[in-house]
Formats: sequence, C-alpha cells, structure tokens
Amino acid sequence: MAAPRGRSHSTRSATTGWRWAFPARSGESALTRVSDIYSRTGGGGPMRQTVVTLRFMPLVGLIVLMGLTTHTLDAQDPVATMYDDQVTLVENEVVSLSEAMPADAYDFAPTEGRFGGVRSFGEQVTHLATMIYMTSALVLEERSPYGPGTHNNGPDDLRSKDDVLRYLTDAIAYARRAVSTLTVDNHLDPVPSAFGSMPRSAVAAGIAFHSFNHYGQMVVYARMNGIVPPASVPTADEPVR
Repeated sequence: MAAPRGRSHSTRSATTGWRWAFPARSGESALTRVSDIYSRTGGGGPMRQTVVTLRFMPLVGLIVLMGLTTHTLDAQDPVATMYDDQVTLVENEVVSLSEAMPADAYDFAPTEGRFGGVRSFGEQVTHLATMIYMTSALVLEERSPYGPGTHNNGPDDLRSKDDVLRYLTDAIAYARRAVSTLTVDNHLDPVPSAFGSMPRSAVAAGIAFHSFNHYGQMVVYARMNGIVPPASVPTADEPVR
C-alpha cells in the first residue's frame, strides 16, 4: 500500500450508538405443559385426579426444573448478546466489502473535489480495525494489542490485501471477546476513555458506530471502482440498495 494518508485526528476509542436487538424468547412454560398433560387424562373423579396428580408429580418437578434452567440460560448476559449482534453486523458488511475490493484498488483514494488527502481504501480498513482493537481494549480494561500507529491507521507494515484482511478479522475476533464480558451487572460500570469516564456499554457501542462511519466511506470508494458492496447486492425481487 502507499504511504499512510489521511488527516490525523484524536483516537476516538469510544462513542455512543445503538442497534435494537432482542434476546431469544424463553421456552414454553412448564405450567402450560403440565396443564396440557392433565387435560388429556379425561378427568374421572377425585380419586382418578389424585392418582394422576401423584403419578405426574416427579414429571412436574422435572419440567419445572427444566423450565427454570431454560429461562436462566435464555436470560444470561442479554447485554453481551446485544453487542455481539452489533459485532456480527460489522463483520458481515465490512469484511465482505473488504474482500470484494480488488487488491490493486487498496491504494485507491479519491482526489476530486474535497477528497484531497483522504485515506486510501486499505487505510480505511486498517484504521477501522485499529479503532476496533483500541475500543475493545477499553472494554476489557487492558492494553490494546496494537497502538494507533501513523494517523491512527495501525501498523505501518500492513502492505498486502491479505495482511489487511487478517488484521481486520483478528480485530473482530478481539471485539467478540470484549463484548462477551458485558453483563447486566457490569455494563454500566465506568471505564476510562479518551472522553473521560464512560459506562462500559457506551464504550462498546463505539465498535459498531465508528466502524459504520468508515464503512460508508469505503462504499463510495468501492462504487467508484465498479464494485457493488456485497451487502447491497439485490435479490431478484428487490431493487439495488
């Protein structure tokens, strides 16, 4: 890739943003299942009802226990699930576009109009990945595996498309590890950031928010090179997005 370009700006390691996501629904109520089992016995008077009740008591206990266990698992770390969904969205769109752009276009940067001095396509990817690393490190409260580098574009030795893609996918894996630590109990805990103390979940939101800022710029670069972003390829029954 060419020498790093782009205006230097402060490391925006976190910013606010959100995407609606919902945890999986709990399983069928244990009481509903027991009621259904009992209704199929056909009644038969107090004695039969007593026998049926006693016969199914062990089953009732097992079903209730299974229901409670299922509910507990479904409700476990809904915050982590929500933010992992955001990371998945970044992975699906950013990685696919980075793969679709030809290797010889990674040095491309628009020059017309007000585009002078902007990052190349490859630098957009490495900058995005670097900020994923640094933001995720804040969530984990540990040192980032990579520093900001020149103009916040990460390591200077990322030259080939393969190197850049590996750096990006490794950053996304690191982000998944970071958001997996978020829980209902700790997501509002304050962590230090470039903007002062912020809730851990607000910092984590920066992973997707900042990534899609630069994804939008990458889309322009790709279309200028005749590449339709894979996430925007229409199906037979819908228009081009």
